[in-house]
Amino acid sequence: MVVKMKSKNEDSEITEKLIELEVIKEDWNVYELEDGSIIKQKILLSFFIETNEKDAQGNTKFWISNNQVTAVYSPISIRGPPDRNYSVPELEKYVEQPNMKFSLIHDGGRNQYKTEKFLITVNYLAKKIEKTSKYDSKGMPAYIVRNEIEMLISEVLPEKVNSKE
Repeated sequence: MVVKMKSKNEDSEITEKLIELEVIKEDWNVYELEDGSIIKQKILLSFFIETNEKDAQGNTKFWISNNQVTAVYSPISIRGPPDRNYSVPELEKYVEQPNMKFSLIHDGGRNQYKTEKFLITVNYLAKKIEKTSKYDSKGMPAYIVRNEIEMLISEVLPEKVNSKE
């Protein structure tokens, strides 16, 4: 799918190409928190868009859209009344413990995707977890997970073809 549009601020035409992603690896990071809760989290790429724009060094500009999936399991003793799922901006008003202690118990935070031309590696790791006074729709405590995310895009070299001589 190729989408062409005229830039509003310039006279140049910008072309965007939506590129299909093949999943090579998507895994969960799993954290154990000081209150006994377990948080599973993964970062998923949803769109990979190549443009005809170049950065100052002459490299192609890309747009990448991602989603964060987070699941919580907590001991019965710290669950609360089922409420609803909140957005991060809503939860920021209700932080009770801004620096939860946690440990990484499964490191799956290196997802990989492939296109015809590129290998995209997404590295992610929680840097800070905050506990709020809110509960989700199942009564699990609501947490805010602050991640460090790094995306690496490398060109895939054409496979060598064995020739018979």
